[in-house]
Amino acid sequence: MDLDSPLIVVVSGTYGVGKTSLAFSLSQRLRIKQSAGLGVISRVLSFIEKTNPTISDWGNYKDCKDEQGVIDKLHKEAAIAGGVISSIVEKAKLTGAPYIIDGVQLLPDYLPMNDILFIPLTLLDEVEHRKRFLTPDTTKVRHLDNVSFLNVRLIDREIVRSARQHAVEVINSQIPEDEIANHIIKTHNLYPT
Repeated sequence: MDLDSPLIVVVSGTYGVGKTSLAFSLSQRLRIKQSAGLGVISRVLSFIEKTNPTISDWGNYKDCKDEQGVIDKLHKEAAIAGGVISSIVEKAKLTGAPYIIDGVQLLPDYLPMNDILFIPLTLLDEVEHRKRFLTPDTTKVRHLDNVSFLNVRLIDREIVRSARQHAVEVINSQIPEDEIANHIIKTHNLYPT
């Protein structure tokens, strides 16, 4: 990460692993006011680019015919998300404002890795992950209509694979988010802004 750039934390992981909880905990501890969820960004994109089929069908993995279809769709969405994140990074460089961004479709293959702190989460315990995924107060109810748990696990594996390919530590979110936040802050020598 470029030390002259403002801190931009990007939290990735599939549905139900605790991305939003971790992003909130980090924003509180680091006093970062600017945050963005990829769900909101994708909705804005759907108004701007109504004819783009990847954007209009964002996050809908139920129609994927096989495992490769899920992975291909994730990568198409991640490429678009990476462009958006790159724009946020450029704005942050101009303003000096730190950001925290979280979302499913965030793969290091498409992100400006030199300018961000990329934090991929996984939930190794499949039983716990299923429980979180199926709990409406943890996972937005609309996600239950757009993706099966089998597809969630495929997405999780692809995020982990991509992170490891880029030599990024993958964090098991079985640990409480306060402990994860402490680990990230300590490991990366982060201080409140």
